[in-house]
Amino acid sequence: MELYNNKENLFVRLKKFLEECSVATIIAPYIKKDALQTLLENTQSCKQIVVRWEFKDVLAGVSDLDIFELCQEKRIVLYWNRRIHLKVYWDGSESVFITSANISKRAIGFKFDETCNHEVGTIVRDLSINDRIYFKEM
Repeated sequence: MELYNNKENLFVRLKKFLEECSVATIIAPYIKKDALQTLLENTQSCKQIVVRWEFKDVLAGVSDLDIFELCQEKRIVLYWNRRIHLKVYWDGSESVFITSANISKRAIGFKFDETCNHEVGTIVRDLSINDRIYFKEM
């Protein structure tokens, strides 16, 4: 298992994972529109996104309501689940990219500087049927 970090390769590897998927679901509590747009460039794999969108999160600016319009443009179904805290990119089958990073340019490493939090991610292959059911139920 290899770890990717937002200082070196998290963004590149995450983008590649999405490009390799035929169908992808993104589950992340906090999503900034510009980062999501950059992440989804050159791929049509994302079909669903699950966000948290608590009122306080939107007011604090950690999530953008504008992703709703982006999802409509890209024909991505947007779901709301106020219990999520995980950050997962699932291929709908046996593989998942799990990361500590929310979707912002700084968190995923597209725009890293010395004030960024440290984030990591990895790919897990061969998910069990129970793992797949867990993600699907969200």
